[in-house]
Amino acid sequence: MSSQKPSNNSSQEQSELWLIKLESEQVKGPYSTDAIFKMILEGIFSGQENIARYPQGDWRPLSKQMEFYETLLESLENPVERDEKKAAKMDAETVIRSIPVEKQIIEDAAQDNPEDINAKFGASQKMI
Repeated sequence: MSSQKPSNNSSQEQSELWLIKLESEQVKGPYSTDAIFKMILEGIFSGQENIARYPQGDWRPLSKQMEFYETLLESLENPVERDEKKAAKMDAETVIRSIPVEKQIIEDAAQDNPEDINAKFGASQKMI
């Protein structure tokens, strides 16, 4: 059984572009809907990622994006071993942006000790 987008969708929906945010906070894409289907079935995306319409959609869990629900179910029913070469190639070719290191340090510090964050990183926060 192959997951294909139903043919009754408009050509605009079929040509939509998407961004994927990995658990590492890296944003990848834009990808076509068909490319997302393929990467789900190949085990590159598991459903744990977040997705947004390109260029300015709202982020939501990939597993809750209706367009991809059936494909995610199929990938769970018929798991494939993740092809690390394909995943590495995708990683190398599609990074759009990642969280700036300074911002990530501030966020990490805020989680560790929220009371001290302003004193410790007050100047850095103003720059961000």
